[in-house]
Amino acid sequence: MSCYRLETPLGWIGWREGPHGLQRLVLPLPEWGQLVADLGGEPQAPPVGQPVAAAFAAFWAGQPTDLGWIVLDQRGSSPFASAVRQVVRGIPWGATMTYGEVARAAGRPGAARAVGQVMRLNPFAPVVPCHRVLAAAGLGGFGGQTGGRELRLKEQMLRAEGRP
Repeated sequence: MSCYRLETPLGWIGWREGPHGLQRLVLPLPEWGQLVADLGGEPQAPPVGQPVAAAFAAFWAGQPTDLGWIVLDQRGSSPFASAVRQVVRGIPWGATMTYGEVARAAGRPGAARAVGQVMRLNPFAPVVPCHRVLAAAGLGGFGGQTGGRELRLKEQMLRAEGRP
């Protein structure tokens, strides 16, 4: 297992990779200590030219970036969570879907709240771009967990992709 870090304009990100793919990705955090705690260990600088690091750097710099090639370690995930992640990974840069639309596309019409739970616990954002999944009435999301930091980040990410 390898644990890496990258400084972005919005703060530190970190990720853990193993033999089965990406295991965890931590969204930008302003404090180094938070990143270490969220990853469960001290991340290292990635090797020069590492493709995942280059893709993350481009994404966080606001460049349209395809992250769909990054392999996810979804061992232990439910079939529904995997199906939801597959649908969400297919949402292109600058586009959005509602939780209900994702539920229908994942084969579970009426499971919008369950989609919301999968997105709330998403360990792969933005490789699984949960910021592109909106409530039927607007932005919506999981912003109540840390005083709205996630909801503000979701807005920033959508604006960077050209969404109002």
